Amino acid sequence: VRGLMGRAGGLTAIMCHNDMTAIGALQGLYEAGVSVPEDVAVAGFDNLAQSRYAIPPLTTVNLPVREMARMAIEALRQSLTPGDRDPMKERILLNPTVVVRESTGRVGAGQDVDSERSLVPDRQV
Repeated sequence: VRGLMGRAGGLTAIMCHNDMTAIGALQGLYEAGVSVPEDVAVAGFDNLAQSRYAIPPLTTVNLPVREMARMAIEALRQSLTPGDRDPMKERILLNPTVVVRESTGRVGAGQDVDSERSLVPDRQV
């Protein structure tokens, strides 16, 4: 994190590929004396249970993992069943959400700390 902060003079946010990396970034920023979210916002991706207990609690993208697993099992089942339909060629869109917590800024008035927002336009959570 120190190397990144030194090279990226105006860095305002870090989006990590998973929550464990984001939690590590929070720790590194703390050790470097960088205030989250005042100086740099941090977000993760996968909504691990530990994310809500990070300091500050981590904003993250929540994937519908159970729905993904259910759909994968169903596609496998259908691929093993004789027929015209090939579920492996279908395009399926799921609705991930952003779980907004304190690592990206003050949670707005009237919102819960773990408020979720849809990432798909025109679709409510």
